[in-house]
Amino acid sequence: MLGAALVSSFAAQAELEFSVNFSDDTIRVGEKSLFVMTVGNSGVAAESGLSVTLPFPDGLATLRESFVAGPFDAAASCSELGSGTNCSPGENLQFVLPTLEPGQTVRMSFPMEAATSIVDIILSPSLIQGGGTVLAPQAQLGVNNAQVLVLSIDEDQDPVAAGASLVYRLRYGNTGTANVTDASLTFELPDATSFVSSSSGGTLVGQEVSWSLGSLPAGAVGEQIVEVAVSDGVPNGRLLQASGAIDGSSASVPVQQSTTETTYVGTGTELGLSLAINPDPVIPGDTTEVEILVTNPTNSVIFGGQLRMRYPTVVSSTDESFIDGPFDSGGSCFADGSGTVCTRDEFLNWNLGNVTPGQVIRMTLPPAISNIADPGSLARWVAVITDDTAMESIESFSLPVTTQRTLALRVDEGSDPVPAGDNLVYSVRYGNFGDSSVSDSVLQFQLPPNTTLVSATGAPEQNGQQLIWTLNSLIPGAIAQQIVVVAVDAQATDGLLLESAASLTGTVASQPVVQRTVESDYVGAGSDLAFTLEVTPNPALPGSALATEMVITNPTDAIV
Repeated sequence: MLGAALVSSFAAQAELEFSVNFSDDTIRVGEKSLFVMTVGNSGVAAESGLSVTLPFPDGLATLRESFVAGPFDAAASCSELGSGTNCSPGENLQFVLPTLEPGQTVRMSFPMEAATSIVDIILSPSLIQGGGTVLAPQAQLGVNNAQVLVLSIDEDQDPVAAGASLVYRLRYGNTGTANVTDASLTFELPDATSFVSSSSGGTLVGQEVSWSLGSLPAGAVGEQIVEVAVSDGVPNGRLLQASGAIDGSSASVPVQQSTTETTYVGTGTELGLSLAINPDPVIPGDTTEVEILVTNPTNSVIFGGQLRMRYPTVVSSTDESFIDGPFDSGGSCFADGSGTVCTRDEFLNWNLGNVTPGQVIRMTLPPAISNIADPGSLARWVAVITDDTAMESIESFSLPVTTQRTLALRVDEGSDPVPAGDNLVYSVRYGNFGDSSVSDSVLQFQLPPNTTLVSATGAPEQNGQQLIWTLNSLIPGAIAQQIVVVAVDAQATDGLLLESAASLTGTVASQPVVQRTVESDYVGAGSDLAFTLEVTPNPALPGSALATEMVITNPTDAIV
């Protein structure tokens, strides 16, 4: 299998790099895989006159041009067969790239749907400069209706600085109806990186980390973590392409899935970006909470802020009226024919405008997981933030869909935002709403960066910024909480993001269960108005009437 290829070409004092990758290297007929092309300039001189041509291959369903992201030349693309809005096999997609300054990159992406059972679909884009092809990688999309495995890779930084650490989160699942036996997972470190650590059970051989997963039940999901260090001295614009693969046997038939993910060395926009999705994992029909925070932790205005997200598969449509923040309803969610409802593969856009020092912009939406989503699948959200300098940063999150949720977990902050130097109180609440006891249960809480621990209930073990409570058994219906108090650094700047994370793990009927949550706060003063919220009874029984009281006061000497 060709997989995704990374090809580099070197000129006298310039270096162009071109990577191509699929979100899933093998799919079933009717499924989609996101195809991503990245061009980077890791040289010392600007590169101009660049374009990319991609012949649209046989075996794919017609592509709507409105699903294409990047510097797409719609006027010059997909006109060979007479349509000006759709791309079909035999036509060409054309991209006209901007001048790439040293260290700059540009990305292009669109979803590809398998239309027939052609075993392998070859994509052969060409990077053209001055009328000649300078780079021509290939990528191969497999089509296999027996495919049951899914795999995604998310980085904690995109881009990443030379010499910095980079954490990869690999999430995987079994969407079939039978167990996958003898399952194993591998991760190939990118070039110009070195291994730092991996989650439990990972074995390093050369540049490859591997895990023996054993049996992966139908609908099961899991994750592994790998941390690498980017080598010092790597030039900005160098592409870092990581790859992963999972394989095993299902009903005595070999099954396999692979994926690649590309980030680059450099500096992105100075705007801070946080993407939190809860609960994690979810079950079909669950309503999720998607929260995006964009902050300006600098001392200068950042102009022309824009946020874009592609609506993922396995998620039901969301009415635009439920989307909060400076949402660009006129420029969003029109690709599938509706101007008021967002559905899979469409773009959601927020116009952030000029973001002042310390300013924070919060955006939310409540999409539901489709009732017919396959347990074991992944809903991958990708948020891209840019400013008027064309610098960008990316945050991605692959949300696993499983058969059932046994555990409940939530983190609430006592203050949002919180001033620098103040204490911040976290309430970590958890429970077991299953029918069986959860044994060997462990609660973990990750303190946000730029904070130090003041106190915590329950006498947790502390390992760096991580708190660990050994809870042992949680009986059905059990609920409890732990309180964590941290001190925010006195020198923290307004607009600095404070991201905390918690997880609750255990075992039910010899099978692991897990629930995770992420909570985002930020450093700042907030409104002068004081606000309290109380819900009673607490805790509540099923069917109980809840009384909600919100009190807003002005404790100052001036009108607010």
